[in-house]
Amino acid sequence: MCRFPNCCKFPSPFPPPGSPIPPHTNAWSDGEWFDLHVFVTDSPFIDLDEMAREGTLRNALLWEQKGLTYGWDEKNMRSVNITLSASPDQHPEWFSHLQSNGSLYAHVFASRRGFPLTPDGLVLGENGEIQFAENAGTRRGEFDPTAVVSGTSQLNTYRPPPKVEIRKNLLSGGSSQDEKQAVKQTEDDEDDSDTGEYDTSKRKEKKAWVNYWKPELNIQLVHDFTAFPGGNIPPDLRPVYKLDRESGKYLPPLHVRKSGDFNRFDGFMR
Repeated sequence: MCRFPNCCKFPSPFPPPGSPIPPHTNAWSDGEWFDLHVFVTDSPFIDLDEMAREGTLRNALLWEQKGLTYGWDEKNMRSVNITLSASPDQHPEWFSHLQSNGSLYAHVFASRRGFPLTPDGLVLGENGEIQFAENAGTRRGEFDPTAVVSGTSQLNTYRPPPKVEIRKNLLSGGSSQDEKQAVKQTEDDEDDSDTGEYDTSKRKEKKAWVNYWKPELNIQLVHDFTAFPGGNIPPDLRPVYKLDRESGKYLPPLHVRKSGDFNRFDGFMR
């Protein structure tokens, strides 16, 4: 369900009944100035206004970039290496959530310069201060749904634990110390007492899936000015080109993607 009341994936009859539907064009202009904000929470949904009033929004802000332009300028290529920790000392709420098989999510917001992020007029100032539009000096006090594009991506994934492979050295005919230790551990797991009783708790622990960080997050705001015929956006593109109900214009598609190497994960989540 769309968070914003005036924005939807499919058009409603914005022109008067019986009038032809005008072409669907990009709601943003070429070279438009915009800011980028990335928040991290333990929920796939985010309410920026509520978090701002609770005083938790600033701590959830992971990364922000200001002064970007909507275009092909190389200056818009930004990258950062961030160490995100879910330790009980730094983020006890994340730690307990992940211990219960939870997940963390990145919420990405691209907003045109001078416009609030939310219907309540939330604005993030130049120095990171959190304000609402009536006190922030924005050029428009009212929220404009065509000025904000958002997307969400899960930051972690659950995978089966690595399998231990026992290999024999064909030259020496023996096994390495690590291999012998692996064999011993396997034997200990399979026979935990003199009676040969199998420890089912260890078996469950061994088969438990492991929580991994995903190594990269790629954010792309598509620079496209295709004019689609009125009411005739191709079905496979409708989920991507979200239409504003009042103007009939589409928002720039925002892709928040995981790393292209889906089988690579940078270590266990701590």
